[in-house]
Amino acid sequence: NVKVKVNANASSLYHSKSAHKNGKRRDFGYIAVDSGYNVEVRFSIWDMLDQPLTVDTFRISFYDLDMGSRGASREYLIADQGDPTYSLAKDTELLEKHMHSHLEFLASEGGSAKDNPHDSKSLTDLQKKRSVVLTYKNVHYFDTTIGATQGNSPRGFIFALHSALACH
Repeated sequence: NVKVKVNANASSLYHSKSAHKNGKRRDFGYIAVDSGYNVEVRFSIWDMLDQPLTVDTFRISFYDLDMGSRGASREYLIADQGDPTYSLAKDTELLEKHMHSHLEFLASEGGSAKDNPHDSKSLTDLQKKRSVVLTYKNVHYFDTTIGATQGNSPRGFIFALHSALACH
């Protein structure tokens, strides 16, 4: 096993009332986005000497793509480039769109912090239904856009740099 660092940096204008919550939580990364806004995030891979590193295969899982009450604050994820493959649960709650140069995943069901995952190796069926695994090949970086439609509350985007879902 080779140790690597993965940076997640905003590559577009970013502000959130809940930005102070961003960071690592257990084995998850967390990024807050206010309803009605989005942010482009570049994930880049580096060796321990801060040199750019291209890896053969890189998986990232996004969890808990849901929305607030009455369809407000609907979360979405866009894989902007890199032509990733993806995995969804057979009975996924996510809507998927194939666009010209990207993939989009959109929440279809409401949720709350009570149903958020706490351990990526021990997911409930509901948590699996609200997750997507992106797999990139021969990559040093890739770009995503995360956001939420108009609503009242900030939304939390939870991700992990390994995939318990891809192992099942």
